[in-house]
Parts: sequence; structure tokens; C-alpha cells
Amino acid sequence: MSMKWEKVGMDYYQVLGVAKNATTKEIKSAFRKLAHKYHPDLNPGDKPAEAKFKEINGANQVLSDPQKRADYNARLTSYTNIITKHYRPVQSEQKGFTEWAKVLVGLGGLFLFLYLSAKGSQRGSKNLK
Repeated sequence: MSMKWEKVGMDYYQVLGVAKNATTKEIKSAFRKLAHKYHPDLNPGDKPAEAKFKEINGANQVLSDPQKRADYNARLTSYTNIITKHYRPVQSEQKGFTEWAKVLVGLGGLFLFLYLSAKGSQRGSKNLK
């Protein structure tokens, strides 16, 4: 049975496409490759590329500095421990149920909104009489 976690926040290692035990040389190489691909000067007017470049640059600033990387790893480990302690992973076999549950919750919110909107418009019409 495979487990899947929903992604929360930004994982700098994934942004650069390196392993968590990557060397500084590997991080630098990945950063240069991605920075060249998404650099704003090479992609003028491309807002998604500009956003990706900023994301890559931020990841590099943290992972290329030994102290910042150690702090980031500590926070990442702490965060992971909190999540695994308080939340259960979604099992892939339950994916269909989970997707339907999200749809039903969304529809419930829609129906509540419509109900309250209708109720509010009824109140407004009573005040006009």
C-alpha cells in the first residue's frame, strides 16, 4: 500500500531538483542550469519564468549557505515531525473517496452560500414593504 502526502509549502530541494544530501557542488550546478533556463533576460515578459527564477534564487540562497541550510533542514525536520504526529497520510486506494469528499465539501459550501444569499434577499424584500 503506497502512501501519499499532500505538498505543503515549498521544498527547496525539489525546486532545484537535488537530493537532500546533495553536495554544494551539485546544488550550485543545478542552480546555474535552472537560473539560465528561467532568467528574465532570456525570457522577457514571461511572468511564470520570472516567478520560477525568483523561486530558484531563493532556494539557492538558503541551500548554498551552510548555516542557512542547517537551519532550513532543522525546520523541515521539525515540521515533518509535527505533520506526521497529527495528520494521517492519504492512502492511494482511498483516492477516489478523498476526491469525492472534496467535491461534496465544495458543493456543501456552494449550497450554503446560495441558501444564505436567498435568505438575505428575502430579508431585504421584507424591509422594503
